[in-house]
Amino acid sequence: MITLGARMKQYELMTEVVIPKGFPVAIRIDGSSFSKWTKGLDKPFDGVLREAMSRTAVDICAKVPEVVWAYLQSDEVTFVVRSDLNYNSDPWHGFRAKKLDSLVASMFTAHFAQHAQDLELYTRGNHRPVDRGPAFFDARAYPLPPDEIINLMLWRQRDCQRNAVQAFGQHYIGKKAIHGWSASRVLTELGKIDKADLSYTDCYGTLIAIERGIVKSRPTRRWVITEAFPFRYNDETCLLPSAPIGHYKRLIETIQREFGAVAPILLPRDFVLGKIEEDSEEAP
Repeated sequence: MITLGARMKQYELMTEVVIPKGFPVAIRIDGSSFSKWTKGLDKPFDGVLREAMSRTAVDICAKVPEVVWAYLQSDEVTFVVRSDLNYNSDPWHGFRAKKLDSLVASMFTAHFAQHAQDLELYTRGNHRPVDRGPAFFDARAYPLPPDEIINLMLWRQRDCQRNAVQAFGQHYIGKKAIHGWSASRVLTELGKIDKADLSYTDCYGTLIAIERGIVKSRPTRRWVITEAFPFRYNDETCLLPSAPIGHYKRLIETIQREFGAVAPILLPRDFVLGKIEEDSEEAP
């Protein structure tokens, strides 16, 4: 006869999904109702909020086994886990999707709370102190083929660009005024405003990557926060003029070494600025 505990466990297992071994895993963290939580922060982007998100992403990279890099934009972070590079490795928590979702979401929420406290985000406001209360994050973990890792990053970076155009347009031109405008038209109008200066981080996001070095003849390894590079080096497809490839050579080599993929320059050639809105639908 089955025990009561075993029967209850069977109900739990009805919704259990296990990510198959041998695949890269993406874990995407997203802020819950962040448009309300960030009310009163600097617009179009708040540097202190970005710093808190970046520090939290570094904490998660250091705690989740076999994360090779993370991409941060707006209120979301995508972590790439490459347990597939070592088939003999033991998948973290058996790669049970629900376990990864709940654990990483709670870890991110807890670490963000600490950094938000340290940076005084809870009472930060443009005109007067505010009391925001706790911030919450959800997470989703899913497998994808190795060749799709770069395309995943491209997808999120396109969304980053769309968010940047919309955020700057709404702040400097007006939310109602730009309703129905194309990204190109918004950028054209922003070009007429001196203060509307989109930075590289605004347009391309933030990359959390591993930096290796040698200190006193001993190898070192640490997580660093840096500007994400544009995933195509072509002025026609970038919101800003492309930086010299040599400027990002170290980061590209790091990414190649960490997950064995080609440098993120070999992307579809049909990506142009005019397609940002139709190709970059907001992720659910």
